[in-house]
Amino acid sequence: MIATKEMNMAPGALLRDRERDVIGVVTGFRAGRVQLRPAGGGIPWGACPEQLETVDRRGELNARVRELNLHSSDRRHW
Repeated sequence: MIATKEMNMAPGALLRDRERDVIGVVTGFRAGRVQLRPAGGGIPWGACPEQLETVDRRGELNARVRELNLHSSDRRHW
């Protein structure tokens, strides 16, 4: 689904940036662009709202699991 006024663009929402073909977490807004960061953390970027689309449930779960896996591999339990 392409971005609409009804789309949830609140901080914490997951959206796919069609231009980059990446799922990102909304962190805020600046200069008419939606600020996103990779779901697993990393360098944030700005995207035009017209380039964003909602993420289906499967895409959302994949992104959340990827994020959890990245954070869990940072800790070593020996």
